[in-house]
Amino acid sequence: KDGDTVLIDRSQTEIYIGKIYAVSIGKEVMVRYVERAPRRIILRCANKTWSDIGVDLDKDFGEQAGIIGRVVWWCRDVK
Repeated sequence: KDGDTVLIDRSQTEIYIGKIYAVSIGKEVMVRYVERAPRRIILRCANKTWSDIGVDLDKDFGEQAGIIGRVVWWCRDVK
């Protein structure tokens, strides 16, 4: 959720289905579930009001988008 604190292991950049990763797209950084599709990766948000983002591995990955690391821990303030 917005405002959560996450711990990212930057050494874990290989994609495993169903895991959560910090991902960069252009100048933005987001936390998403990452899934594979033929020649693409799909970035899924736990918040269903946000649409999935498809990233073309041949064109966009590496230049416009990349995996920063896997989220290995998170916490949330109690309000």
